[in-house]
Parts: sequence; C-alpha cells; structure tokens
Amino acid sequence: MPQGRSWLNANCTADNGTGKLRLIVDGVIEFATDCPSTEVRHFVNQVNLLDEEKGSFRVEVSPGVRWTADLQIPD
Repeated sequence: MPQGRSWLNANCTADNGTGKLRLIVDGVIEFATDCPSTEVRHFVNQVNLLDEEKGSFRVEVSPGVRWTADLQIPD
C-alpha cells in the first residue's frame, strides 16, 4: 500500500427515520455516523496510510440504510 494521504468517502440515507453507517479499515480507522431519511449525508475522512499497513475495508449498516463508500489510495 503506498504511503501518504488517502481518502475514505461515504454517502448514506435511511428509508425511514435515522439509521447508522459504520466504516472500518481494520487496524487503521473506524468511524460511525447517523444516516437520516431527510437527506443524503456525505462524509470524507483523510487517512494516512503507511507502506506496511494492511487491512480490510468493511461497511456495517442498519437495516433500511442505502449507502455508497470508497477508499481512494494514491498510486
């Protein structure tokens, strides 16, 4: 994995009420946010990765939450 600034991006909205979205890059970063049904939430988080860091990227959401997420890593 290249060293430097990477970006973790996410969008979410709930079908009804407010749901939860949790993004995890094992051993590097984890964050959670509310996903209201009244708007699409967009989040961008900067992550500093080192060459030797490895991990999996996973998303956990409440039922009824629609989401997109990506991890942008420099070349």
